[in-house]
This record gives sequence, structure tokens and C-alpha cells, in this order.
Amino acid sequence: MKLFSLKFRILLTVLLLAVTIGTAANAFAAEQEKTFLITPFQINSEEPLDFLKKGIDKMLDTRLTEQGRSRVVFAPDVETGSGFDADYIIDGTILIFGAQVSTDVKLINADTGMVELSFDETGSKKGDVIKHVDLFADSVRTRILGLSPVAGPATSVPTTATAPAAQAFNQGPAMLSSQVIWRGPFLKKTIDSLQVQDIDNDGKDEILILAENVLEIYRREGGRLMPISKNKIDEINVRCYFLDAIDLDKDGRKEICVTGVNESQLRAASSIYRLENGELLKLLGPVNYLFRVVDAATGPMLLGQKTLGDDSRKLKTPVVELEFGQGGQSLVPAGKSFPFADNVFGLAFGDFMNNGEEIAAVLDLKGIISLYSQEGRELYRSSDEYGGSAAYIEYKGMRYNKDDGFQLDRIFFQQRIFAADVNGDGKTGLVVVKNSDTARGLLTSTRFYRKSHIDELLWNELGFIVLDKGQNVSGYISDFSLGDTNADGKTEVVFSVVSPAKILKDSRSQIFSKQRS
Repeated sequence: MKLFSLKFRILLTVLLLAVTIGTAANAFAAEQEKTFLITPFQINSEEPLDFLKKGIDKMLDTRLTEQGRSRVVFAPDVETGSGFDADYIIDGTILIFGAQVSTDVKLINADTGMVELSFDETGSKKGDVIKHVDLFADSVRTRILGLSPVAGPATSVPTTATAPAAQAFNQGPAMLSSQVIWRGPFLKKTIDSLQVQDIDNDGKDEILILAENVLEIYRREGGRLMPISKNKIDEINVRCYFLDAIDLDKDGRKEICVTGVNESQLRAASSIYRLENGELLKLLGPVNYLFRVVDAATGPMLLGQKTLGDDSRKLKTPVVELEFGQGGQSLVPAGKSFPFADNVFGLAFGDFMNNGEEIAAVLDLKGIISLYSQEGRELYRSSDEYGGSAAYIEYKGMRYNKDDGFQLDRIFFQQRIFAADVNGDGKTGLVVVKNSDTARGLLTSTRFYRKSHIDELLWNELGFIVLDKGQNVSGYISDFSLGDTNADGKTEVVFSVVSPAKILKDSRSQIFSKQRS
């Protein structure tokens, strides 16, 4: 009897311990339940893809919801996402260029803001996006939640929309054929300017970027962006905005021209450098010129425009060609002047009418494209607006504050434009940026660019037509250049995109390249 009583007590104790451990385990699991906040993915495409957004949301919800272990919540928009109590934030960008797709997804620790998982993959059809998201979700399951992956797609999504009115942009009969798109990694900085140049005379083009007064040089190797050099531009009170390169002293090596603005003196403050063993050597500056290098029939030219005075007429100065003065210690006008251009940046030269005569194209400060003869006669004026820049110079405005004196207003600079054979048929076209300001220029002190694209224009006797309408990208195209970054002998349009404000409010930029296949 005593033996039975002892066995009963042991069994009861074991049962109580099991219940206690199970309860504690459940409580611990409940405390450790992870919350994933899904922000709306940015899908950049020529056509509406709402069906793809729904498929992505369904995929992530199905894969990452595990009772007692994890749950998924969705933010209605990016701006309100920070109001949710979550352990992790999932942020993604989908880019669809013709037949190519690119998926970039990140898992961000909501407490630290650090990226804990990063996924970057490309595909050849829209349906590959769902496969990419599936792979990303499985990585989260295994590496964050400690769960096994789920075999097979959790949901299927059509690769084309079945709903009506899925319309592509009308690109006209002369639309370019397929293009090859290359996308660089995200860079945690705001790229102000970009140039593609063979800066070290090795026969290959490098990518020069200017970001927050730091000049960095990269080389594209395969799908990677390899850093070569990095130099801080130390000029007191100077904000650097634009990069150019030209062999100004005709010694076979290109100098780097950096356009800047002295924010205390409210005037141009630009300098010329040379790259020596990875280090910047200043040759000249700062000088009161805004710089722009353009190609012409006679060769590359360095153009300059002075800033003058303290009021809104600060840029009412001529654009002139510049050259080194005697001894290379100064810049002097070289003889050519272009009084019809109201800014030095939006100027290009080429046989735009394809009649054998080189003329000038001007993108003015209001965004209008005009063509001028060699005598300065206006030949054409566009009805559409282009350009749009976040770079500016300040001046003393009409408003007056009794404590601080005159309040400062801003003149926004213009985007650069390029002459190019955009169709590969020997005809010269014009490559331009179009940044869409949500405030439509009504705010005098700022610009809000949420979407942008690059157009390639060609003359057809009635005016410029859009030969290739670039698809919209989310954010702001800060600059672009023409070159051959992959050394295949074909000209690429290389551009930098600054992302719009995100949840974590970090600066973020990316470099893209597109060329005809």
C-alpha cells in the first residue's frame, strides 16, 4: 500500500511539473511572438500592377504568420508605418524594365534600424517577383524565427493583369527596342552629381559620384560596383553640387571640375582638381563660376557662368567658354558666348534637326526646351516642361524680417541635357530628365520630387517627339551622364536616383544604367 502511495505521489508530481513547464513555455512563446510590419512595396513599372501588390502581401502574410510565434501587420502607407509597434519592418522595391524584373527586399530591426536580412535578385518575367518574395520569406522563417521553410509557393499570381484598362504608356511608332538595365546597390548617401569618365587613362570608364561634398570613384565590374578612391572636398562654407571632367590643359589627362556655392557669400565657388594616385590635387579655385562641360563639333568645351549681385538677378549673366589663363593659374573667357542661355547647365550642342548644321539646345530655368541657330536665332520652343533640380543658390528676397534683415529666397538650378544618337541610326537626339514636383514649383524654398524619368527626344520637322519614354522611378533623378561602364562598346545612360523619404529617414541613393540590347 505504501509502495502504491509513493508511486501515485511521484506520478502526480510529474504531471504537475509537465503542466507547469507547458504553461511556462506557452507564456514564454507568447512573450516572444514577433511582429512583422509590411510597408507598401514600391513597384516601378510602365503599367499598373495592383494584382502583383496583392500577391506580395498574401505571400508574406501566409509565410510569416505562425500561431504563437509570429504575426504580420500591414501599414497603409510608408509615412504612417512608424506608428506601429513591431519587431521588424519589411521594406521592398520592385523594378520592372521591359522583360527584366529586379526585387530588393530588406528586413529591418525596428529598434536599432539595422538591416538584418537583405535580398536582391533579378528575373526575366513578372512572375519571378513572387518567387523572389517566397525565397525572402523562407529566409526570414529559418534565420529569424527558427522555423523550417515552406515547400512550394503559398499563392499563385498571374504574370499579366486580367482586369481591363492595364494600359502601357504610348511611346509612339519609333519606340526603342528592348533595353538592358543594370542597377547598382543602395548607397547610404544623397548623390548630388554623377559623371562617367575615363579619369585614370586606363581605357575604361569610371563612375564619379559627388555626395555631400565627398568625391568617390567607382568601377563597374560585372554586376558589382567596386570603389577606387574617396576624397573629402574641404572648402569653407562651400556646398558642392555638380561634377564635370575635361582635359583643359591638353596634357592627355582629364581634370575634375567641381561646381560649388559659397553659402555665406551667396556666390559660385567652384574648383578644378586632378586625381594623383587616388588623391585630389587642387589646381585652381574657388572661382566665381558655375561649370559645365559640353561636347561640340570642335571638341569638349568648359562653359562658365558667373553669379552677380545679391538679388533675383543673380544669374542674369552670360554663359561663356572658359580656358586656362597664362600659367594655368586662372580661368579666362575663350571667345565664345551664348547669351540666349539663361543657365550654364541646360545647354547642349548637336545636329538636332539632322540637316548637317550644329545648333544649340537650351533647357531654361522654367523647364522649356528651345533650339537656337549659330547666330542665336530661336528655331523652336517646346510646349512641355522638363528638368527639375534640387540644387540652388540663395539670394536676398523681397521679404523682410525686422530681426534678421532680408529673408533668403532660392534660384533652383537646372538639370543637364545631352546630345546623343538615341536610336542608333546616325541621327542626333536629346536626352533629358523630367522630375515631377508634387508642389508644381509653387513653393519657392523647396522641391518635392516623388517620381522621375528620362526621355530621349528626336526631331521630326514638327518638333521634338519622344522616341523613348523612360519609365517612372520612385524618387528624384539627381543627375545623369553618358558613357560605357561595362566596356562593351555601347553607350549607356547612367543616372542616380535619390529615394524619397522612408520610415527610417536615412539618405539613400542608387545608380542605374540602361542601354539598347
